[in-house]
Amino acid sequence: MPPYRSLRPRDTGARRARRGCVALLIAGAAFLAVEAISPRGAGWRVVSFTGSTVVLLALLACFMQSYFGLDEVNQMRPGEVQAASYFYAHATQGSVLILADTNFPIRATANYDEHVVGTGDPLLLEAPRLRDRTPGPADLAAIDSFVADNEPHVTTPGYVVVSTSMKVVWREFGIRPAGALDALEQLLSHAPRWRVFYQNADAVIFELPPAAAAGG
Repeated sequence: MPPYRSLRPRDTGARRARRGCVALLIAGAAFLAVEAISPRGAGWRVVSFTGSTVVLLALLACFMQSYFGLDEVNQMRPGEVQAASYFYAHATQGSVLILADTNFPIRATANYDEHVVGTGDPLLLEAPRLRDRTPGPADLAAIDSFVADNEPHVTTPGYVVVSTSMKVVWREFGIRPAGALDALEQLLSHAPRWRVFYQNADAVIFELPPAAAAGG
């Protein structure tokens, strides 16, 4: 089985803004720490910088806003946890759950080690032949091939999950092409060799039979 791909960095405007705000906050805190406790004459004394403190608090407010503005990204919905739990309870032992993209509660149960886990989770839309494009019928062969390459045995089915939290990440970070996850979900829903393994309001897991996953 080939090693899993790592998540490709996505340097969005929102991410750059958060990094800048954190950098300013750290720099301001360091400045106040150095200036507030410093040598004065023959000894040391603590001084007060009311104006600088106000500036630091303003930076802190910016940081809190930038972080908590992404609360939705950091939430795992109950339906997604239920989907992960169902997979670990009912999927063929030794199979791998392939994520359409990042942000899903993988390893959600105690028996996750019954399913092969590598150094990272395989991300379908990060595959070279699928990256930066909206999946369509012409991509089914590439999808099947990616699934087969990441399954350890030709006798195990392939599984792909698409979830609400994945779509939230794409929306909040402005990842393009917009709608790729919805397109993938629709594509697998109507693909003749795929079936819905589990579905609820926040997640759908698709299954590809072993013969199809192996290219049969």
